[in-house]
Amino acid sequence: MTYRYTGTIPSEIVTVCGLIDEQIERIRETCAMDEGSLMDLRLILSELLINGCEHGNGNDDKKRLFLSVDVAPEWIDVVVQDEGDGFTYVPRVECCSQMDCGGRGLRIVHELVDEMAVEKNLVHCRWRRQNLHRQAH
Repeated sequence: MTYRYTGTIPSEIVTVCGLIDEQIERIRETCAMDEGSLMDLRLILSELLINGCEHGNGNDDKKRLFLSVDVAPEWIDVVVQDEGDGFTYVPRVECCSQMDCGGRGLRIVHELVDEMAVEKNLVHCRWRRQNLHRQAH
């Protein structure tokens, strides 16, 4: 089974959370995915969209977030873009023990997916469905 969503929403946390709930429920109804994989997908969407809202758009509700989700039989593809200036993502290998360490959300996402590309204000993630929720196995 396949599923596709493409749309934009205002940069508001409550709207972001509602969209995530809606997408997870639609994917649950449309695609054969176990609950652990759906939880991982929820985490990925939450980290990317909330980062875009807070860090990219500066919580400006006049700015928008773009989301594209494609769930195919073999892979899942997620793209999130905000209206911010963007940044350069450099994955750090070391674990941060201080609360002031930034970029934890992107590192979490990076660990869950097979490929992650950051180009200024756009994050593109792709992973094989069989690899989602791989930490539980």
